[in-house]
Amino acid sequence: MNRTFLLTAIVITLVISGCSSAQKDPKKIFDKMHWIEGKWVSTDVTNYSEIWKRVNDTCYQGLSVSPSESDSLVEERPRIVLRNNSILFISEIEEQTIEGLTQDFPMTSTSSDTLVFATKGQNYPNTITYKKMSDSLIKVVVERKNAEGPIKFVYTLKKQIK
Repeated sequence: MNRTFLLTAIVITLVISGCSSAQKDPKKIFDKMHWIEGKWVSTDVTNYSEIWKRVNDTCYQGLSVSPSESDSLVEERPRIVLRNNSILFISEIEEQTIEGLTQDFPMTSTSSDTLVFATKGQNYPNTITYKKMSDSLIKVVVERKNAEGPIKFVYTLKKQIK
């Protein structure tokens, strides 16, 4: 009886640890992030949109656009990349970085449906989260923690159907 219990416990432990390893594999997570592709329009911020496209096996290219009075203004050209067994959100925010310099945010989550990227840098933001709410909705949280307390900007993106 004790041997059966011990054998069952070992099998369950191996199955659970195998599942945990699969969920933490950056390549598998990256391959399941295809839901972010497409044109997303904000339901909260007037005329704001993000466009995401997978350009190869290791890179999603983004484009954040907010129209100005005369023309569209590109605010950011983010990328999500798989590099050295890590997933990174790479940002170049035009008003906060010198042209050509980027801010890297390593992925800190282990889910393909909730993408959390964080950095300890002094630039805004410290954390960027993309949470898949459904096939057509994403909740985005951009936050910064400083001495005065946290600053949080939350908005929802709705997938634009062609």
